[in-house]
Amino acid sequence: MKYLKIFAERCKMDIMSTAIYRANFIFWFMQGTINSLLQYICISFIYGSVDSIAGWNEHEMLILIATTHIVSGVRDIICGNQNRFVYGIASGGFDRMIIKPLNLMFQINVASVNPITLLMGWVLPFSIIFVQAGQLETHIGTVQILLYIIFIFNGAIVAGTFRFILYSLAFVYIKIDGIDNLTYIINDISGKPKEIFTNKYLRMFFTFILPAVPIVNAPAAVLLQKCTVFEMLCYLGVGILFSVLAIITLRLGMRKYNSASS
Repeated sequence: MKYLKIFAERCKMDIMSTAIYRANFIFWFMQGTINSLLQYICISFIYGSVDSIAGWNEHEMLILIATTHIVSGVRDIICGNQNRFVYGIASGGFDRMIIKPLNLMFQINVASVNPITLLMGWVLPFSIIFVQAGQLETHIGTVQILLYIIFIFNGAIVAGTFRFILYSLAFVYIKIDGIDNLTYIINDISGKPKEIFTNKYLRMFFTFILPAVPIVNAPAAVLLQKCTVFEMLCYLGVGILFSVLAIITLRLGMRKYNSASS
């Protein structure tokens, strides 16, 4: 309950910040919408020449791309907070996080959340999913929708914890900008059908080691009933595994941390 109240207050403050800079928010929303529309249009052009890609038809692929944008909204919030965490290690700002009577993982990942930005960023993707789902022969029921929501957040957790584990190297090396490219690669692969990995060992690698598949492909596959119960359990297991690894990594990193402000 304590953290829910803090989270609500954070959201309130970020909404007030958005209200002050309304023009910036409008420009951000317009840019994001145009970029998303261009991706959907490109997919439609591609499917003008082919019937399916890796077993995914046009409607399913559009749902996959829309899911990418939805997961990205949650992931970007986590990444924004993690960037401040990494900068704080170098500048000494992390000291202020340590002395606060709050869980460190909470502060590192969700210290700042703007629900208005998140919800507005979801308008177009959810609209695309609603329209495309109506074009499918497969019926999407309440169970699939609930599982979809669960795996959306599971995907964001996997992406966030994996990135945090990489960023925890800042405890030792301070400046680690070079590893950003690895997270970009994972994000790019996550928006592709897992069927492109015809080799089962390669698919396992991008599920359990570099966890691209559980981030975006998993929720889309669950919604479209392209996922077995065993696969769903594996994806949830990856979320739990990387969450535990992130906690262990934080504890190990704290042992190496030397205040930059001292």
